[in-house]
Amino acid sequence: MDLDEHKRLMKELRESEPGSIITDGPVDPERYARAHPRILWVLREANKGEDTGSWDLCEFLREHDHDVGHLFSYGRWHVTFGAVAKISLGILERLPVEKVATMKARDAVGTLRDIAVVNVNKRGGRSRVTDWENLKRAAKEFGPLVDRQYQALEPDIVIAAGTLDLLSDTLAKQAESFGEEAIDAIPVDHGWMVKCYHTGQRRLKHHVLYNRICDALNKAGWRHSVR
Repeated sequence: MDLDEHKRLMKELRESEPGSIITDGPVDPERYARAHPRILWVLREANKGEDTGSWDLCEFLREHDHDVGHLFSYGRWHVTFGAVAKISLGILERLPVEKVATMKARDAVGTLRDIAVVNVNKRGGRSRVTDWENLKRAAKEFGPLVDRQYQALEPDIVIAAGTLDLLSDTLAKQAESFGEEAIDAIPVDHGWMVKCYHTGQRRLKHHVLYNRICDALNKAGWRHSVR
């Protein structure tokens, strides 16, 4: 793992296109480095809203105890990042599904500091409705950078949440052995990769999605024994 390399990559990205880039990665690098397992979520794009210029998703997720300009200032934060927080906390603390089922998203957001979040589109989106053509172009453009982020962060678990078809070349090559299941996991270079629905999906409640992810990981050889 090379967090200094990742920091350099994000600095170069900001400088290459000032005013429009949303950087991402480990929310709190020191805590991510200590986490076991290290979890990397690959999401589509941040909701940029109006023209807000460049900003840092990691800072946005880290400073959730403020009302303005941070996580809780985004009205729909719980749709995506509530699920990310609860599922990540469950994996990190080996929680039974019943515990995740009764958990409030606000009580889990502290664990966002323990994970990394990478978006396929580094410029963000401006609508709840995904512009798929733009997203596919962004995935191709930023794919080499996402590869370098993955290599620098060396996650134990990569969760492609609604992004399997948008993965960069290195990750996509590893993902070729996925089966037909909507939620599945396979061994990869550093550990395991999970494919699942986008975290904003409404098919499954958060605890059910967590349980399906853990089942898939266990079938792939990762032992998620609960406390």
